[in-house]
Amino acid sequence: MRHRRRRGVATVAVFICVAVLCVLSVRQGEPSQLQAGSDSLLHDALGKIELLRARVDRGGTPRLGAKAQEIVTATMERAGPDASKVERALDAVLYDLFLRQLFHLEQKVIRSFRGSGDAVETSLQLFEKEALTLVKPRSGWSYERQLAALRGLLTEIHQRDRELARERRISSQTTRATSDIMNHLRTEMHKLQEQIQGSRAGDPWALSTFFMIPNTPLQVRARYNQGCTHMELHLLPNSDPAQSEAGFVDGWGPGNLDLSLNIDV
Repeated sequence: MRHRRRRGVATVAVFICVAVLCVLSVRQGEPSQLQAGSDSLLHDALGKIELLRARVDRGGTPRLGAKAQEIVTATMERAGPDASKVERALDAVLYDLFLRQLFHLEQKVIRSFRGSGDAVETSLQLFEKEALTLVKPRSGWSYERQLAALRGLLTEIHQRDRELARERRISSQTTRATSDIMNHLRTEMHKLQEQIQGSRAGDPWALSTFFMIPNTPLQVRARYNQGCTHMELHLLPNSDPAQSEAGFVDGWGPGNLDLSLNIDV
């Protein structure tokens, strides 16, 4: 739609330009410089404009403003007293080329934009620097409206990209945390599986205890090892050396004997 409107404006502008030049070429009363060479003047001006238009449509031409001014100046020098009217007619057509090349410049800046905060101002400075060369000297051409619209668009792109980056960062952190949890669970399950398999394979493990029967020289030790019970009954000698030696003199007895009984179940 945007290109169609611009083509329409350009067509109207060309008709206006042609009409003005034709009227000037057949002015009633005094002959003018345009009357004698109107065909050549019209042909030269429109030919140069169409050449510029082709370059703009292919992506743009450098120093459009200066080239537009050259066309206007050269035509005005041959227009004589009607130079101001010729300038206005040509300006309408050339302004359409200015808008077209501004559009191409906007698209180039948007394509090269990378989304960071500093890049917004950098891109706007690039646009303004190039747009300045498109303005015809001593004209009312302006790119302020396009610059403001571009600023809003780049800011919106920057905010959108920043939000997408934040969401990707959160998603990455969540994925990493989930992966850590899953790895931890796998490790714990592997350890548990090894313990179960080890128990089935007969890895050694045991429970043991011992106790003294009160007021007797008897000590009982018990050990359980994977379905096998081992019990030991010990008869301990008297811990008092004097009584132990006396026991040997007086004879054998519980006080000076160390006996043990082992039972496996």
